[in-house]
Amino acid sequence: MPCIITLHEHYVRHLRKYRGVRNLVGRWICTYDFTAAVRTHLSNAPCSIIHPLYPRTRTTAATPEERREARRQLGLPEAGTVVGYVGQIDGRKDPTGVVRFAEALGEVHLLFAGREEPATAAALDIRLAASPLRNRVLRLGPQADLSPAFTALDLYVMTSRNEGFFPLALIEALERGVPVLAPTVGGIGTVLKDGEGGFLLQKPDDRESVPEPLLAAAAARLAPMLAEADVWEVQRLKAHAFGTALTQDYDAAAKFREAVAEWL
Repeated sequence: MPCIITLHEHYVRHLRKYRGVRNLVGRWICTYDFTAAVRTHLSNAPCSIIHPLYPRTRTTAATPEERREARRQLGLPEAGTVVGYVGQIDGRKDPTGVVRFAEALGEVHLLFAGREEPATAAALDIRLAASPLRNRVLRLGPQADLSPAFTALDLYVMTSRNEGFFPLALIEALERGVPVLAPTVGGIGTVLKDGEGGFLLQKPDDRESVPEPLLAAAAARLAPMLAEADVWEVQRLKAHAFGTALTQDYDAAAKFREAVAEWL
């Protein structure tokens, strides 16, 4: 009976869970290339790299009018820079990092949308109460349709402590022509191309918050670009092109059939 196990993360504490069965495994499927970690902590069984990306309906980039309409719908000012995070909001996502980055940018508007885990929401309450941006923050909570929240953004900011392969929320932002700022955790650093509609925070670990110097450096780099409409429009076009290309021609099912062919 063949044994094939899918591994979602390269973190040692994740791989340890499979030590009890490692000698039974005929093939590992990794959601991004962390073969070296598998070899070190598990076994020398073959590894197949299969990203969990599925074909998606092609999404057009939001037009300037659609962005203005989304802001009107949400009660945000039509002019000015809006940055923020859309998706599950919990301790692992570390939303206070998004606040710290926004503060470093200056007088921007900050948007959060998605279900807030209670303890994280309480910590965010405290952090925002002392923030110079406290009167420029919109927290929408859970939404039946997150499209307006994504569309309203100039920059999608993720400051997660750790991640798996490549969060779907990043793809949803990119597809709409929203550039992203994200840390090099999980598989993000193996996929996102810095300066091509996306920007990387070179985060050194998978447990701590993004260090303040990294956030400050990213803000200093991006603030001039955000201030130049023509420059940022180029990044929007690159984000859309990258986000759609990422999923349109990727056939995960074919790669899986190839991985298990010897047992069929």
